[in-house]
Amino acid sequence: MTTAALSPAGPGFPEGSVRVTLSSYSATCIPTIWYRIGGAAEVQLGSNPGSFVISEQGTTVVAYRAVDLSNNVETLKTVDVHVAAHSLTVSNDAKPSYDGTAVVQLSATGAESGIARFEVRLDNEPTQTVPSGSIALSTAAAGPHVIRYYVADGLKRSASGEVAFTVAEPVVPSVSLVASPRAVIYPSIVTLRAVASHAETDVARFQVQYESDPKWYDIGTVKTAAGTFLLLHVPMKKAYYRVSVGSAESTSSAIVLVSAGLGKPRISPNTSTVKVGRKVRLSGTIRPFHSPGTPPADVKYRLTVEKYDRLAKKWRASVNTPWQVKNAINSDTSEWVYERTFRASDVGSWRIRFFHECPRHKSAYSPWTPFVVVR
Repeated sequence: MTTAALSPAGPGFPEGSVRVTLSSYSATCIPTIWYRIGGAAEVQLGSNPGSFVISEQGTTVVAYRAVDLSNNVETLKTVDVHVAAHSLTVSNDAKPSYDGTAVVQLSATGAESGIARFEVRLDNEPTQTVPSGSIALSTAAAGPHVIRYYVADGLKRSASGEVAFTVAEPVVPSVSLVASPRAVIYPSIVTLRAVASHAETDVARFQVQYESDPKWYDIGTVKTAAGTFLLLHVPMKKAYYRVSVGSAESTSSAIVLVSAGLGKPRISPNTSTVKVGRKVRLSGTIRPFHSPGTPPADVKYRLTVEKYDRLAKKWRASVNTPWQVKNAINSDTSEWVYERTFRASDVGSWRIRFFHECPRHKSAYSPWTPFVVVR
């Protein structure tokens, strides 16, 4: 009688290879053993007992029998030899760190015996039993995290391990609005620029709101928010601007845009010729428009008076009189007045203009008003 022994022994699907040992016993002699692997030709085993190795993955049928010295042939016997096609593994797609919500996919694969048990646990949360071979775990909590897993197959083999990752502290997206220049005369062109702290989207949306009108109006969108520009004509009214990039939105206070309409200075009496010794009244109109409603505290309204130097053939600042216009900051129309009596040394060509200035911003000037002082 011939017997077959497998190593590893027992039911299951061992990995790598299986050794088959055949042995036969007879009371009168030592029989010769013949065997056949799958559909191959039958060959004689070199010894009794003897062995050979099956490495082909899957199931292989081994047929065997013995022949004694009297040429008695044993009935052919078979044994199924199983070799696992896959190893028992758990894979994951975790990254070392995440910005925002982390989603980690774990997948378990086993030998031909299949997955019998798959359990996972995120941090100190309850253990979850996975009914299939895959699961996705997610968390938005900032800080370090660990996923621990355990998997077993039909051969009672098991594997365990852990996956570590970190979720970064949430970054609140922000966007600010920058205007250049920040002080202009109507009508003019102002460059608005959106500066975003994030790359949530590449579109910056600019809006404007006018005084006494609660509605915000779209005035344009620009690709690639950070570092790109949008040109706007300053309106002849108080205006508030804002810009949004994705979920982040600036406030109107992010920009201080002074749009002042400065009227051309007037001379009273209405003449372009001024006589020496006569008091002359210089006046003009200011139309300040600020966004938001209060301009920078260091904005000043001034007069510049220049006299023409005939020898040098150039204008020279003869009088630079500081002038702070009272109650002009938030009013829509304000009048300024400056009176002067010219002397004999003032004979010549003059010109005057009004402007507002701010040390941190570009100054804005009204047109020149020319006049001549004569004897």
